Amino acid sequence: FSFVPLRALEFIAGMLTARCYQSMSRTVVTHKAWGWIFDASLVLIFALAYPLAGMFFPTYVDRLGPEDYAGDEYVTAPCCLLILAACCASQSNEGRPSSGL
Repeated sequence: FSFVPLRALEFIAGMLTARCYQSMSRTVVTHKAWGWIFDASLVLIFALAYPLAGMFFPTYVDRLGPEDYAGDEYVTAPCCLLILAACCASQSNEGRPSSGL
């Protein structure tokens, strides 16, 4: 790993996301908007990944190749939202999302 404390913070963010899911009420979990939130967060992750890497590490992106791609695009929060939305969307209708694409 390139920076272990960052990975530890990402792990903690994932655990907090799981805690948030467990503490949510049934009416919030079964809301029909979770499918659309999942779709929007997935698009957001792909839309932000490369520009954010270029903003923080311009020389890194200039030499970016498949072997150099580290995966540190600072999209932990949208990824946590994506996972939360996937969990909530699948709970609404026997494992099938009720909204979204």
